[in-house]
Amino acid sequence: MLITTSKKPSLSSKKLARVLFAAIPGSSLEFRGKRSLERLMLKAKKSKMARLCAIYQKNGEPCQLRFMRISEGECSWLGDSISIRKVFRLKMPKRGQKAASLRIAGSMSGKLRRLFGISSQAGQECREKAEAAVKSSASRLSVMLDGEKMLELGVRYVKQR
Repeated sequence: MLITTSKKPSLSSKKLARVLFAAIPGSSLEFRGKRSLERLMLKAKKSKMARLCAIYQKNGEPCQLRFMRISEGECSWLGDSISIRKVFRLKMPKRGQKAASLRIAGSMSGKLRRLFGISSQAGQECREKAEAAVKSSASRLSVMLDGEKMLELGVRYVKQR
């Protein structure tokens, strides 16, 4: 998954992007800058990534995660997104900290796997690398990295029209 931000991301949007990048094995992080989403989608396609995750912000705070399905033929936004209602905790991962495996649990785990483009548990067991865990419910999403809570969001899962 290629993770990106808005054109002028706030510090909290950058931190959110870095936490997701550290937690999701095989992901890549690109701060958008002046580039269009189409250009980043083409980069994701060239890198053979299955998803693009765009972090939107409102009033300087992250407000939504939208996901694009990347495939050989065409690319399209998924019908579901994650609306961020409140950021309860957002801690920057250590430099170079990157998960080798990811566990997704909770009542919304199936939906998160589909949004992230993960068929089951991602990554391989590796002692030198961190392990990440995502816990999800209808109203909360939290990310643990090496047993430490890095992110906790108040969320709502939204079906796009």
